Amino acid sequence: MLSIAAIFGISGIGIYYFAHKDLMERYDRRLQLQAYSIMTSTYQKENENVEVYFSDRFLEEFSGNQRRTFYQIWKGDGDIVKRSESLGEVGLPQKYGKERKPKYWNLELPNGLKGRAIGIHYEPRVRGNRAADYNEGFKLILVVAADLDEVESSLIRLRDLLLLGAASTLVLSPLFVLLVLNSGLAPLRSLAGRMGTVDIDTLETHFEVSRLPSELKPIASQLNELFSRLKKSFERERQFSSDVSHELRTPIAAMLNIAEVGLKWKDGESSSDYEAIRDISEEMQRTVAQLLDLSRADSGHIDLYIEALSLSEVVSQIWSRHSGRANEKRIESEFADLSSIVWSVDRTLFERMIDNLMQNAVAYTPEGGSFTIRFDEGENCLIFRNTCHDLEAGDLEKLFDRFWRKDSARSSTEHRGLGLSVVAAFAEQQGISLDARLKEPGFFEVSVGRSSGMKKSSDIHILE
Repeated sequence: MLSIAAIFGISGIGIYYFAHKDLMERYDRRLQLQAYSIMTSTYQKENENVEVYFSDRFLEEFSGNQRRTFYQIWKGDGDIVKRSESLGEVGLPQKYGKERKPKYWNLELPNGLKGRAIGIHYEPRVRGNRAADYNEGFKLILVVAADLDEVESSLIRLRDLLLLGAASTLVLSPLFVLLVLNSGLAPLRSLAGRMGTVDIDTLETHFEVSRLPSELKPIASQLNELFSRLKKSFERERQFSSDVSHELRTPIAAMLNIAEVGLKWKDGESSSDYEAIRDISEEMQRTVAQLLDLSRADSGHIDLYIEALSLSEVVSQIWSRHSGRANEKRIESEFADLSSIVWSVDRTLFERMIDNLMQNAVAYTPEGGSFTIRFDEGENCLIFRNTCHDLEAGDLEKLFDRFWRKDSARSSTEHRGLGLSVVAAFAEQQGISLDARLKEPGFFEVSVGRSSGMKKSSDIHILE
């Protein structure tokens, strides 16, 4: 309210000022016309005599009855030539300016009212062609004055209107503002009401953007996108919980079966039973370890120890763990010379990434297939390429999802679908880019690239 009052106050003062200025300029022009009409009726005669052909009856406001307008004419020596009947016995002050630049001023008129006057020092004309009557340097002084009652009345009316308008605005503006806000905020209240009904089971709720005001459309669009992201996140969490339950239930059930058989037929115990329990326990241990790795990566609680690492050393060392299985499947392997390539990475995380990628390639390459590793210097990335016949383009976006396997029936117990998820999580921590693609018919590639930098963290240590 104070700001509205200040705005109206400043605006009112401005309007009043310019209106006053305009009225005074108009009034000055009016005085000037009256003065010029008297000047044109004044003629000089010989011996500095003056003849005035102006009568008060020409303009009634100069008459003694009206006493609203006054004039007085002097010679240069101060002698009065003529003055209006409205003056009576009182004279006007003698102030003047040049004919082309008259002097204007405010004064108190003989009738006691406020007035305004114009004073001009001019040379009267000669009547006709009577050159003998011309007196060089002979000038008269004319002062015309009039009351400002008309101007004052107009300004008072304007002032009253401004005050009335300001008062009305101050009184009505709160009501008007409330009405406008009530109408303008109705869509926002509706939006807030619908927001209040959204929960985990109604995340598919979408706002009709086209029906909203333009100011709310960006908000509604962002809310729609937020709901979509939340829905996908909750769906992933639900799927994750279901997958964890399924993956752990199968080996636990197998261990229980072996234990029950051993309890029922104690004489039938053999080392193969214990070996099976050991293998199942190791698989569960790996699954739990991978889940813990993913949890630590998600929370950002991984300490990075960055050091210069030879890619050739890492690749050859880790391949020795999988070459036996590759030979069993008659997989042809070919690795590029990486001896000159050195990256600054966390050794433990990077070796886990390479290990998982090699294990994944050997596991899913069919017998008699091929597996190659090459280095693209232009993109600064390692490229893992293996034969693969069962992947489709639509599978690529799911490859790094947790527990995703092409075999939806999960008939294979050798892999849990966590390897590539761990690779993606560790890559993000180190600022390493991953890209999966199908190249040519029957070939699958994963590129591991060194991007701009590591994920910002206070838990990064540089090892010299």
